Amino acid sequence: MKICIDGLGLTHLKKTGIGVYTYELLKGLFSMYPQPSYELLWDNSKEKVKIGKNISVSYVDLKINRKENDLQNIESYILSNKVNIYHSPNNGFSIPQNKVCNYITTVHDVLPLINSSYVDDKYLKKFYDVFPNAVEKSDKIIVVSEYIKEIIQNNFDIPEKRIDVIYPGCSDIFKHKNEESCENILKSKYKIEGDYILYAGSIHIRKNLEKLIKVFKDINRYSNNNLKLVLVGNCNNKRRQYYLKLKELVETLKLEEFVIFVGSVEYDDMPYFYSKAKCVVNLSKYEGFPLSTIEAMACETPVVCNKQTLFRKVLDEAGILVDANDKEDIFEGVVEVIYNDSYREKVLSKQREQVKKYRWDKNILKTIQAYEGFY
Repeated sequence: MKICIDGLGLTHLKKTGIGVYTYELLKGLFSMYPQPSYELLWDNSKEKVKIGKNISVSYVDLKINRKENDLQNIESYILSNKVNIYHSPNNGFSIPQNKVCNYITTVHDVLPLINSSYVDDKYLKKFYDVFPNAVEKSDKIIVVSEYIKEIIQNNFDIPEKRIDVIYPGCSDIFKHKNEESCENILKSKYKIEGDYILYAGSIHIRKNLEKLIKVFKDINRYSNNNLKLVLVGNCNNKRRQYYLKLKELVETLKLEEFVIFVGSVEYDDMPYFYSKAKCVVNLSKYEGFPLSTIEAMACETPVVCNKQTLFRKVLDEAGILVDANDKEDIFEGVVEVIYNDSYREKVLSKQREQVKKYRWDKNILKTIQAYEGFY
C-alpha cells in the first residue's frame, strides 16, 4: 500500500500544534506501521524525520502553490504514482479539488465556524475556499475532539461513519523533571529564575490573556511579589499586534518586572517549563484540543482551565475549572492549588490517572485502523 501524507506541519509549521501532531504522527507510523510505502509532501525543506530500519519513505517537493490553493500538482502526483491513500493532517487545506484516491483529513480547528471575528480576513477566506471541499471529498475525517465533531456535523451533512474522534496523544518526552535540571535549563537558555505561573500556547485574542494578566496582578500581590507570569508562544507576524497590546497592559499595571514573554521555545524544552511552574493556566475561550494542558498534567503540574465544554470533557474531574469571566474565581483557583499542599496533591493524583487516556500509541493504532478500513 502506498500512503501519501502532507508534511506541511514540519516544513512550515513546526512549532505549532499541527507541527507537533504531524511529527508525532509520522514518528508513530514509521515505528508501528512500517509495511506501507510512504510518500511525504515536503516543501523545500532540508530537515527530514528520523526513521527506523526497513521503512520506505520518499520526500517530494511538488512546488505546490498553497497561497492560491492550486493543488493540481498533488492530483497529478497521486495519479502518476498510484497512491492509495492521501492524508492531509492540516485541516484538509491540501485536499485536492478532484477525487483521485482515498482521502483522509485531520481537523484540529474550526474556529471560523465558531467565531469568525477571531480570525483575520485572509484566513477566513482561505478556510471557506478549501474546508468545505475537504469535508465533501474526504472518505474519512479524523477530528481531535468530540467538540470538533459536533461543530462539523452541525454545519455539514456528514454521515456518522465518515468521522472518527481520535484524540492527540501526549509525547513520552513530557515527564516531570527535577528542580535542579529545570533551573539549569531555564536560567541558562531563557534567563528565567524563581517561581512562576505558566501559560503555553499561541498569543491570540481568543486565549483571554488580558484577563490572565489582570488576575495575575492580584495573585502576585498575594504572594508578596514572589511569583512571575511566564507566557510561552509565538509573538511575531500576525500575533504581534495582540502581543503589543498585552505589553502595553503589563506596563499600565506596572508588572514589567514580573511578566515574561518568552516567545517560541524548543519542543524538547517544554517539559522543563511545565515541571518548574507552580501551575499552568489556560483561560482560552476556544480550543480544538488543549494539548498543552495535557502535557502539563503529564509533567505533574496542576492545571487551571476555563470552565467550558471542551475542558470539562477532556479533563473530566482532573483539572481545576474556573469561570474565565470571574476574576475572583480564577484568583481562588490558582491560589488554592499553589498554597494548599493537600489540595494540590489531590489534584495531581487525579491528573496522573486522566493523562493516561491521551497516548500517541492509541492515536496511531486508531489512525492505522482508519487506513486499513479502505482495504
